[in-house]
Amino acid sequence: MEEVRTLGESDWDDQDLLTLDEAQFRLKEEIDVVSKELAALTNDSDPATSQRLEKRLQLLHQLHERYSAPAD
Repeated sequence: MEEVRTLGESDWDDQDLLTLDEAQFRLKEEIDVVSKELAALTNDSDPATSQRLEKRLQLLHQLHERYSAPAD
């Protein structure tokens, strides 16, 4: 097996910042999708579906806030 050499300092900190930005963006997109699905439900819709979407939306908002919070 060939040895892998490291060239200089690790740049994982920069990559983590980009990953957090991407996570925030994707969470916002998913929040928009789930919000539209929830708004599209009618009175005839299954209550379990509404509850599932509401719970998912709540969790997505919590995650988005978590990833949007400034680092300590």
